[in-house]
Order: sequence, then C-alpha cells, then structure tokens
Amino acid sequence: MKTPFGKVNIERIEIIKRAYEIEGRMTLRRCFYVLYGKGKIKNSKSAYQSLSQIFLKARELGYLDWNIIEDRHRQILRRTTYSDFDSAFDILCKYYRKDSMLSQDNYVEVWIEKDAVAGIVYDLTYDLDVLLLVGKGFVSGTHLKKASDRFKEIDKPITILYISDYDCEGEFFKRKAEEKLKEYGCENVSIKKILLTKPQIKKYKLLINFVEFKKEQLRKNYVQEFKKNNKDLGNDGEIQVELDALSNIELKVILQKELDDLVDSKIAELSDTESLKEVEKWKKKNLKIK
Repeated sequence: MKTPFGKVNIERIEIIKRAYEIEGRMTLRRCFYVLYGKGKIKNSKSAYQSLSQIFLKARELGYLDWNIIEDRHRQILRRTTYSDFDSAFDILCKYYRKDSMLSQDNYVEVWIEKDAVAGIVYDLTYDLDVLLLVGKGFVSGTHLKKASDRFKEIDKPITILYISDYDCEGEFFKRKAEEKLKEYGCENVSIKKILLTKPQIKKYKLLINFVEFKKEQLRKNYVQEFKKNNKDLGNDGEIQVELDALSNIELKVILQKELDDLVDSKIAELSDTESLKEVEKWKKKNLKIK
C-alpha cells in the first residue's frame, strides 16, 4: 500500500515506535537523538525542523500514536473545578497524603533546569514524596529565596539533586546557588549535580553540540573556566550536551540510585497507608459509615 512517507521516514517512524516501547513517552528532541544515534538523521537544525513536520503528519494520519511524543513547553492554566461537592470530596479522600519527609533522615528535593524531562523525573519523585522544582535555565533568585525559607524550617541534612544540560550555565549553577543560599542563611544545604556530567557524556557516548559562545558570555569567568575544562571534548571547549541525548532509561536508573541512597521508600509507603487509614477513620466517625 502506498504511504505518504518515503522509505527513510517509514523506517524512522518504526524506530521511534520501538524506542517508545522501551523508554516510554519522549520529547521530539529525544526522538531526534534516538534517530541520530542509529545513523538515521543528520545533526542539523534543518533536519530537526523537518523531523518535526514529518512526525506531526505521521500522528495526524495515524502512523504514530499522539501519546508517544510529549510537549511540556505549553501549559493550560485554570483554577481547579468539580462537578459537585461529592466529587471534590471523593478526590480529596483519594489523594490525601501526610508529609512523609518529616519522618525521613534526610530532606531531599530534585531541581531540573529543563522541563522536557519533568514527566520522567516526576514518575520517580512522586511516590517518594520528594519535591520537584522545574525551571528553565538558571533557577531564579525568587525561587532560591523561597527555597531558603523552606530550608530554614528543616532541622536535618538537606540535599538538592540537580539535573541540567551539560553547558557553562548548568555547571556554574551549583556554585552560584550554594552561595546564594548561604547568603540567605542556609548552611546545611548540599547541592549535587547528578545529570549531565562529563563522565556520563563519555560513558554513554552522547552527542556533543559545538556552539559559539557570545561575546557577553566570554566576558564571564565561569564561561572561560568551562571552556578550559572541556577543550578535550573539541571546539576549544565551546560545547553543549543536551539532557535529551541521554536515554530515558539511563536517566531513571541514575536518578533512582541517588534517591535510594537518600530516601527510605518504606517510610513513604507506610505514610501513604496511614494517610488512607486516617481518611477511612474520619469517614466512619463523621459520615456514620458502618
């Protein structure tokens, strides 16, 4: 049967279908890296834009499921409403949970500078009751001040697991954030960048993008430091590696290991169980449920 796509694009579509079965939902950027890794697309802006159009058409015509590719850049915001009070009450009872972090030995948050992988990370942080902060680029001063206000109320070791692209800003963030948090009065906070790191780039043979730093960037000491530390990766250190270049599976494995070292999943599970028991106890007492 004749298709609206050539042989090359049909092959690309099939590759992404198989990748979806392994990795789950992917961003368009992640699809691009999957295809590049298999030698099925060039590393260029025009190739990426062309792929975007082809995959849109493939989804419209039913060759690709709409759920395979996710777009987290666009959000629909509105207040939460319900059809009636009973439905709202049922939802509250279903999702009511106590703060299990209060019983953990460590307080943990995960910060991401790229919302494209937020869904993947949230799948792991949700059940552990770990706060997930999603930003774009540098976390703002406002967020750092709000974080410091949260941390001042916590009397236990605090760890922020940080996830970002491998670039000059992503590498500088840890130092900058630690300085700001100390300035705001937080001394017990440790920031650990777990993704992406230079060893990971080499281990997984991730695609390195050669970029040209702008003149205003080159005036900054941390940019010059980044260049110096990454000359071995080519292009005189003017490089960048995107999170999307890493497999969703590997991302989950790396994050899960870090979370397992800091958070007791049994405490989170027990807290959830006790929360639901508390709901049932309240219902029997106040709603006269037998």
